[in-house]
Amino acid sequence: MMTTGTHRRLSITLLAVAVLAAAVTSPAMAGEIVLAWAASSDEVTVGYDVEVLDPFDQVLDVIDAGAATSVTVRDLVDDTRYRFRIRPYDATGRRAREASRPIETFPAPRIDALDGAPAPGATAVATLRGANFDPEARVVSRRSAVRVVDAVVENTGLARVTLTWDGTGASPSPADLTVVNPVRKAEPYFRAHPEVLDVDGSGTIDEDDLRQVRAAFGAGRGEPQYEARLDVNGDGVIGGEDVAPIRAWLGLTRIGEDATRRLLEGVDRF
Repeated sequence: MMTTGTHRRLSITLLAVAVLAAAVTSPAMAGEIVLAWAASSDEVTVGYDVEVLDPFDQVLDVIDAGAATSVTVRDLVDDTRYRFRIRPYDATGRRAREASRPIETFPAPRIDALDGAPAPGATAVATLRGANFDPEARVVSRRSAVRVVDAVVENTGLARVTLTWDGTGASPSPADLTVVNPVRKAEPYFRAHPEVLDVDGSGTIDEDDLRQVRAAFGAGRGEPQYEARLDVNGDGVIGGEDVAPIRAWLGLTRIGEDATRRLLEGVDRF
């Protein structure tokens, strides 16, 4: 496993405030995930260790992120779950007794192929092939001309997706879709995938999206009002952290094109 950080040995004590967050993109052959967290608010934290855990939360590896609040973990095995947590340390190298709650996830989902795309003006059940699809993953569209009616993940590399295409532009392709795994997300993820903020699939992030999220405010996973599409940050509760990114990106239209342009321009509205 390779990372952007270096490795360091364990020691002890301090206070943890880090909150795990994001997954962004993956390369064609090797699994990759970007983890991000909130900076500690105390005055003694100077850096963060990212702990790689086994299923019983025993530490397998430690990645020193330094003072950064994100790290890219590369060369992960596709279709394999990994567990991580963040632990701050002070200037003497002493590590916090408490760490962030562990996050468990696959590497970032990757779509390799889309078979059976609908004809113009039609609806069809297409097949998505790729890697790292969580059984509870959602599929969202990056184009207003292509709508996802339903999606069922059959295994980590295969999903059946009911699509409609209004005939505008090119035929639907893998680049038009995003597989969203149920893992907590943060601002770097939304910058790469703002389409998840378009909760009603209209092609525009607008007041209607805000209204739907606010209407379910406070609902948790398993409760009647809870819908995964409204829990945009994936933490299991519909709340302020879902409202904030939608509000920040209000007015974004033609999500695929505009998002790419804004990323190239370095626009950051958070």
